[in-house]
Amino acid sequence: MRRLTSFACCGAVVACAALSVLAQDSGGTRPSFYSLRKDSRFESGCFGPCACPVLLSGPVEGRFRLRLVSSDGLFDNYSVDQLRWVVHESTGDVLVTGSGTYRVGGEVARQHELSLDLQVGSDPIQHFDSGLVTPTSNFPNIDIRISIDGETCHDTVFDLHARRVRGLAVDRSSLSWEQAPTVSGHDVVQGSLNALREHGGDFSLAVQACIGQDVSTDGIPFGPDPPPGEGYWFLLRDVEAGIADSYDSGSASQAASEDASIARSPSACP
Repeated sequence: MRRLTSFACCGAVVACAALSVLAQDSGGTRPSFYSLRKDSRFESGCFGPCACPVLLSGPVEGRFRLRLVSSDGLFDNYSVDQLRWVVHESTGDVLVTGSGTYRVGGEVARQHELSLDLQVGSDPIQHFDSGLVTPTSNFPNIDIRISIDGETCHDTVFDLHARRVRGLAVDRSSLSWEQAPTVSGHDVVQGSLNALREHGGDFSLAVQACIGQDVSTDGIPFGPDPPPGEGYWFLLRDVEAGIADSYDSGSASQAASEDASIARSPSACP
């Protein structure tokens, strides 16, 4: 699976420089960007003992930012902002925006809680909460379900699986990235900066090669330099439990998801 690690380029006229992405260590005070795994889902309908079907269901993709704001001895408290998700329903895509808080810690057992005020499409802003629950994975991974009414009878639920955007660096001989213990592999695509510019940011026409498929290490050799006047870009996605995640960066400055565009290229990783 992958959290978005998007990245960068080397030019032939200048030496290649190591580049770091937007993500920072979640244990610090600087923000970390998160991307939703492709198994994140939205459900609206009946839950628990109520005998009626789920009315709406679909995958969710997108990102948000986490920033540590305080530690009270029991919990580390984070703000959640720059949240932008898209629910893919059968009738069309629905935009989700909002903000909130996340806390993780506990006196005896590890617990965490995600509380968000979300606007789903044109609906009024509503409060979604997980309650204080035991995590199914280790932070900085976030796997959690949030709902309006605690999944009692008619409710709206987000089943979220979010991973922190990690660093990707490039030099003259290799690409490298932060390793993540739960990730089994990584896919890396390379493309042309000139083609990306000429085609208005369409990655499907700018991908040159899948230079790493399901790579289990924290780097791969790379070379040679691009020809004069050309530059390369690189994007990384994680593969976790057989699920390939997103190439997106998680940054609010990203205009649209890169995944669908890259998937259209015959040179993309399978």
